[in-house]
Amino acid sequence: MKKFLKEKLKNKFILIIIFIIISILFYQWYKAAELANKDTNTYIVLIKWETIINNSSLNKEERIKLKIKDIIITKKDSACVIEWWDWSLTRLWENSKVEIQELNVEKDLSKINLQFKLINWKTWSNVVSFLWENSYFKQNFQDIEAAVRWTIFDVNLEKDYVYVANHEVSVQKWEEKKIISQNQAFSISTFSFIEIQKFISEIQDKTWKKINSDFDKEFLNNLKNNIFKQINLDNIDEILEENTTYNELLSQYQKLNFVWADDSELFEIKNKIKKSLISKASDENKKNLIKYSIFDLKDAINTENLNLDSIKDLEKIIWKNTENLENILWEKYNDFQNILWKFNIDETINKAEKIRDDVLNNLFKK
Repeated sequence: MKKFLKEKLKNKFILIIIFIIISILFYQWYKAAELANKDTNTYIVLIKWETIINNSSLNKEERIKLKIKDIIITKKDSACVIEWWDWSLTRLWENSKVEIQELNVEKDLSKINLQFKLINWKTWSNVVSFLWENSYFKQNFQDIEAAVRWTIFDVNLEKDYVYVANHEVSVQKWEEKKIISQNQAFSISTFSFIEIQKFISEIQDKTWKKINSDFDKEFLNNLKNNIFKQINLDNIDEILEENTTYNELLSQYQKLNFVWADDSELFEIKNKIKKSLISKASDENKKNLIKYSIFDLKDAINTENLNLDSIKDLEKIIWKNTENLENILWEKYNDFQNILWKFNIDETINKAEKIRDDVLNNLFKK
């Protein structure tokens, strides 16, 4: 009888093991099939009037798949939008001309290489992905390369400027490189900054800005609605399990990177995933994630419905990783200190000052 029971238990145990193996294999097959079925193409959509792609006209609201070397031209009173596969977008207004140069996006968003050239007139881009080492979104114009990381920016060849509405853009012309921060304007021809009051009163295309700001609100609302189809918010703890790989976490985080502090529920989940992502990231990617966290903190402070828990979560993310702050603190310290003074967190300000002093001492030692 005992032998029979032992054999029965043994067989049951074997069946359980087989079931677990089959479940794992099925899950891997399901994820692979899900990725294989994802449409990773970039499309152009006509908003109004007439747009030409490689000498062929585009019908209104028709979505045409783009390829490398495609030339897009908008006619008078026309507008169209490029829908990049990572959810970012670029709008072209009338008399604009661009060339598509690179369209490499991995299906799990572990690598993003998007690049285009503005030949004529103007574009407005809203880049929503987290871009890290080996990933980029680049725009080229008049011997200048603009590299961006989660930002909204306007390139206007007609009026000779680059304007950054959110976060920052790095511009490079030959060996010279500069960073354009939020609410800064930059002259393309002189490769120098424009005094902001002069820019606003004399140069900025305010109609173009207003049109795109309105479109961007609608765009972000659509992303929020789609996010519930892309990620199961009830199973967030499963996403954060220890055995979840960096790329799996990154794939989930990419779906939430666009979320702003005014959406408290999604913003909290975004920060939870970011915290886990940092724990598994390389040193270079940690620095990028912390830099994004500083952007998030600034946005959170400036939001009308200030969420204290979100602020504290971001603080923990930043200060828990102070060893990675040295290279970005010098650049961001004044901005960061102003945020903290506004929030009036004495202990955190003291920490910031101590780290600043440590950085200065280390710089003088070197």
